Amino acid sequence: MPTKIAKGAASALYTGRPYRNGNTEVRWTREGDVGTLYLHGTAIARVADDLTAITVGDWNTPTTRERLNALPGVDVCVSRGVLYLNGHAWSGDWTYIHDANTGNEPNWSRVPREDIAAFNG
Repeated sequence: MPTKIAKGAASALYTGRPYRNGNTEVRWTREGDVGTLYLHGTAIARVADDLTAITVGDWNTPTTRERLNALPGVDVCVSRGVLYLNGHAWSGDWTYIHDANTGNEPNWSRVPREDIAAFNG
């Protein structure tokens, strides 16, 4: 179950509000079209144009996973040292989350290499 901080950050990310509580922050571009969730200053989720992208940002920690798990359509866990996203092994790299789960297929896809620089910005 997500903490109050994780719920607050997720809500802010999807309602266009800035948010800050301890080590967790949601910032929006000046134009208000791109929101980013940060944990300890590292971007771990981004929302733009009805697309959500997530990453563990090289910090595969319980807190990172807990913040991501508060987002709709996201279930991140570790089992026997392997990171999983929605039941499928995951590298933790920037990944788009899609609304529909297609049965046995993942409801996510990797962010194309040419787009990653924008997500890390």
